[in-house]
Amino acid sequence: MKNKKLLVKVIKRNYNLKHLNLRKVSMGYTNQIFYGFNKNEKYIIRLSPFYKIKHLSLELYVLKKLEDSIPLQVPHPLRSKFNTYCVRLGNYIISVFRFIEGEPASLLSRNLKIHEFSKELGKTVGILHKGLSKIKAPLTSFTHQSLITSYYDQFKFYTICRYHPFDEWRKLLIKKIEIILRELNKYKNYYDNNFKKTSIIHTDIRLDNIIIQNDKITGIIDFDDIMIGDEAFDLASMLVEIYSNKKLVSKNITDMVDLENFSTMVKEYQNERGIKRKKIFIKKIINFIELQVLQVLSIVGRDIEFDENQRMKNVIWYLNFLEIMNNKKEVEKIRNFLLND
Repeated sequence: MKNKKLLVKVIKRNYNLKHLNLRKVSMGYTNQIFYGFNKNEKYIIRLSPFYKIKHLSLELYVLKKLEDSIPLQVPHPLRSKFNTYCVRLGNYIISVFRFIEGEPASLLSRNLKIHEFSKELGKTVGILHKGLSKIKAPLTSFTHQSLITSYYDQFKFYTICRYHPFDEWRKLLIKKIEIILRELNKYKNYYDNNFKKTSIIHTDIRLDNIIIQNDKITGIIDFDDIMIGDEAFDLASMLVEIYSNKKLVSKNITDMVDLENFSTMVKEYQNERGIKRKKIFIKKIINFIELQVLQVLSIVGRDIEFDENQRMKNVIWYLNFLEIMNNKKEVEKIRNFLLND
């Protein structure tokens, strides 16, 4: 969106705001994010491509259902004067959310006792999933199953397209393509044969999306990747995105992952959710870890926020993690720790 004045004009007209100052925050693979200020009110304004309108409808439907049903803050969508939650501007869809006060956990994690944070996080995500499990999901094509198919197509594309001589990250991916495609087929078979398509999952729970206030978790944000999937996936992705050391490349899982605090988080989650078949649930978490790795690898070549140095570092780290998860001894370390801790 190059014409910021037009964007301000459209938002003010449609949301009955007399004053509005905009400040751009980020440009992701699909969305553009702005801060909006209207006297004492703060907003998050998101511009999404028009083709995402169906997914946006699912997100807003879920957020409205969650708003009064859980003791956590989630983004509150603003209704326009035309009684809609979205406004179209050319090829974009504008959605406006009330700003959630607090700071991302990534900025405060140094000040928090990680063990206490893990206990609270397990309970928080358990509460979130309780709320999501009570929502009857409307018919939607946004399922983990369909996403896995898109990952498969993306990796196939990497093998046939001509790449720039500086695309070293793609050369690394192609070397591991057999493992990658085999793993994706495994997940596709899982969703085809075992999964009841009823659970809504967040899919992007990481420190930047956990809001802290007075050393307590008070909210969870960024629901724009929600879909129908398996709750165990959210926990598996948390192992990779919250409890892993992204600065270290090793073949030893105990070097890479803080299993002790991850285990604490899982226990609190299980207690909150009242999960009785704990061994089966832990097995599902472990089985989903590779899918989070594949999910990141599938987008690392497309996200324009990455420079080539970042891209290469991400590919090396996540491919290394994929290799660890293909080592039975290392997987057993994770399983034994979570079951015996």
